Amino acid sequence: QGTIIRSQKITGVPGFPSNASLWRILYYSKNIYGNDIAVSGYLAIPKSSPPPTDRPIITWAHGTTGVARICAPSIFTKASDGSGIYLAPDLTSYINSGYIVAATDYEGLGGPGTHPYLVGQSEGQNVLDAALAAQQFPGSHASNSVVIVGHSQGGQAALYAGQLAPSYASLFGTRIDPHNYIMTIILLILTSFVVVSPAEQTIHNTVNLCASVLISPIEHYQ
Repeated sequence: QGTIIRSQKITGVPGFPSNASLWRILYYSKNIYGNDIAVSGYLAIPKSSPPPTDRPIITWAHGTTGVARICAPSIFTKASDGSGIYLAPDLTSYINSGYIVAATDYEGLGGPGTHPYLVGQSEGQNVLDAALAAQQFPGSHASNSVVIVGHSQGGQAALYAGQLAPSYASLFGTRIDPHNYIMTIILLILTSFVVVSPAEQTIHNTVNLCASVLISPIEHYQ
């Protein structure tokens, strides 16, 4: 997993920091059945010289954008609601601090197949494999230190990635040290569960779950 299938250098994206290079990538991951799949995403790599210990990775799990292939953040087009291009929040700060940002689109967004919305195992695997893709990308100088950051739908993805990391990452031998998956930031999880009566078409129960979790300051890992 994480093997780069193809990459494309992207320029001219509004709001993208000038001191980083932007690459749209297609990489191998797995679905919940263990089958190889192609997943799209992007890498933001600092242009500055890498430190002696190489660059740490932030693997970013984005919030809900939709369920169609055209909803992939790596397409870098404005959302239908006019909210603009969806880049990782604080991307400039991450780049200035020397991080590589690996951002998956998730299975079925951008790549082939159907997007399994809110299927945590799928999201978590995609997030971890994006970090592996960053490690394997030529010239990235990526280290095996990884921070998992997620928002909204991505908050769930980050939780699952954190759970999967010790056993999942160990499958890759020395390419990733599972003990370095020591930080997960969940900015926000917001999910509504709605049960509708077929006869009355009324909402019987709505549960809103909202959580905000921050485990240790990011500066600790610089």
